[in-house]
Amino acid sequence: MTPSRPADPDAPVLGYSVPAARKALGNISHSFFYKLAAQGRVKITKIGRRSIVTPENLAACVGALREREATEIAVPKKPVLSRSSQSPP
Repeated sequence: MTPSRPADPDAPVLGYSVPAARKALGNISHSFFYKLAAQGRVKITKIGRRSIVTPENLAACVGALREREATEIAVPKKPVLSRSSQSPP
């Protein structure tokens, strides 16, 4: 059986399958995608047995991940002192 093609190739995309959403998010793994879904960062909509992710939801997920990354980079970490630089007790 061949895959069906949309009647109008210029029609806007209303939803992505899980494999297409994973690819759109940078070809992330199946397990990482479902980890994001379990954390509520990606919202999966069920239509019958199919799982669909909307383009708006993908954009929100990418935005949230970018914010998180920027916050982690901006927060300075405590310096690690080596044993040789510590003063004796």
